[in-house]
Amino acid sequence: MTPTASTERYYVKGEIVEVSNPAYGEMTIKDSTGELLVYGTYGADGEDRYPALEEKPVAGDYVLLYGNIQMYGDTPEIKSGWIIDFKSNAAPFDPSQYEEMTLSEARAAEDGTLIRTEGIVSAITNASGVVPNGVLLTDSETSMYVYDDALANSVKVGNKIDICATKDYFVLDTESSYAEKWGYKGSNQLANVHLMENDKGENKIDLSWADEITVKNLVETPANEDITGLVYKSTAVIHKDVKPGYTNYYINDLDNSTGSYVYTQANGADFGWLDQYDGKICSVYYTALNAKSTSTGTVWRFLPVQVEEDTDFAFDQDNAAQFVLDYYATSQFAAVYQADPEMEVLTAAPANDLIDLTGVSLSYSSSDENVVWFTEEGGKTYFHVDASETKTATVTITASNGTHKGATATVTITAQAKPEFENLLTVKQAIDSAVGTEVVVDGIVGPSLVNKVGFYLIDESGAIAVQVETEDEMAGLAIGQTVTLSGIRDLKADEGVGGQINIRNATIEYNEFGNKPYPTDSFITGKTIADVLALDTDENIHTTEVYVIEDVTVTEEAAQYYHNYYLTQGEDDLRLYCNNGQSQYGWVADYIGETIDVEIAPCQWNTRTPYACCILSVTDSEGNTVYNELNFD
Repeated sequence: MTPTASTERYYVKGEIVEVSNPAYGEMTIKDSTGELLVYGTYGADGEDRYPALEEKPVAGDYVLLYGNIQMYGDTPEIKSGWIIDFKSNAAPFDPSQYEEMTLSEARAAEDGTLIRTEGIVSAITNASGVVPNGVLLTDSETSMYVYDDALANSVKVGNKIDICATKDYFVLDTESSYAEKWGYKGSNQLANVHLMENDKGENKIDLSWADEITVKNLVETPANEDITGLVYKSTAVIHKDVKPGYTNYYINDLDNSTGSYVYTQANGADFGWLDQYDGKICSVYYTALNAKSTSTGTVWRFLPVQVEEDTDFAFDQDNAAQFVLDYYATSQFAAVYQADPEMEVLTAAPANDLIDLTGVSLSYSSSDENVVWFTEEGGKTYFHVDASETKTATVTITASNGTHKGATATVTITAQAKPEFENLLTVKQAIDSAVGTEVVVDGIVGPSLVNKVGFYLIDESGAIAVQVETEDEMAGLAIGQTVTLSGIRDLKADEGVGGQINIRNATIEYNEFGNKPYPTDSFITGKTIADVLALDTDENIHTTEVYVIEDVTVTEEAAQYYHNYYLTQGEDDLRLYCNNGQSQYGWVADYIGETIDVEIAPCQWNTRTPYACCILSVTDSEGNTVYNELNFD
């Protein structure tokens, strides 16, 4: 066996375990002696690669290969195998069992129906490694997604194909309970495909039937509406978002905020063709390919089909007032308030680089000023609620735009009296509670945890790390809100050593909203990085302490498999606790070379000596403070 491919070729036979990459026929085969990777396959003459073969083996089939052998590390593999022969292990296929249908009829068919249909390949989806795994079929009336990697690797956009397949509504097993909760039936698709005919042509894709809709209306479509795989047309903005470790593309409305992400399993590598449209107003044909289902709702995930820059776009000023109401003004308000938010509201449209909204002004009135009212202070307008008892009022928002058309909207507000909580604790009392105790705690939402989903809860008596179960539980939370939460007082520790004091499985029971500076009464000042490094990691109480350290710098250490940041003071370095420094702490790189002051909390989520730390805030030499908002929207 050699590191490079052998000059001799060998015959090897076995059962195909899986075809891991149909794009070049990568597969794993097995027999009674073990498994062997086949790095690419061809036809019996060694000319046509796997995707081009008219008949090709699939998982479960028995195959005879002729190829070179090489070592990949310590593992032998076939470099390129010629498929000399194969025996199908699939059940006999009978096309007569499949009912001929149009795509429209296929969409309406019951789950499990055997269907024969045809259409034009209008888009191809990809799995990890940009390996095709499905296609979008269209005809002159509608569209439908077809999930089948073998098919996707055998066709091109523009091909008209005839297929036999099984109707399927697909939902990830891990999301099925949430999907059921929100009434999401799943992705309306065809699977288990037999390709009957492919004209291999470059047919024109007809999307003239696609309904025109705003992106806002599409993302707000209820989950129980069967829209997956249907193509829509919107005037929209393509937005590319590059972060350390990933690239996302978004299809946004003209506020360049309302929208959803393009569904990629290849870290954005399959949508590089969208780069030319980044930041531009375009005519976009796209579909909601599927929906992500979570405990707090569903999010449609988009697949662009055709995109063209709209160079003639002109925004109608008669629509400006209504646009500001729909996209900015009404969304300021929650349906229920349990305390006075003392919230500043918009009196003019926010800046928008895409459309001109500068002439729009906003004013507000209440149907019952004993429940909801507005005040003017320093040229700003503030929204107030009396939540001493449960009542309802209506807010009317009026948008004016000079001589252009104005608009109004109404929002119903319910003021809800704060419930009585038994055994309500301060943060310090929660810290002092026994491990495993159920606690109910009042406090201010502080900065984000890192490498954990949650935040620090802070009051005058102390600070404690709070973990919620999923990222969705963070929706609507913001630093400075006054909350009451319940959870389990926990100690994340290995046996026999110190650990991280925290509240786990936290639920927000009551949110007074607001934006109050979190109290720093309990924060420890006058210490150095050396002092923090010297803390005894067996004394877990230190994980509830916050230190204000002055005059430090940020340094970084990067290698192939890690990227760490440190707070440095003299010869002392304190590592920031994280899993991926570049993505979780990339914002602190802005301070490299500067002298800063920091608020930090020692961390002991993992056994380590000395402590690592989590940054709560950074204050620069000019007094500007930035807070750690990693887990917040």
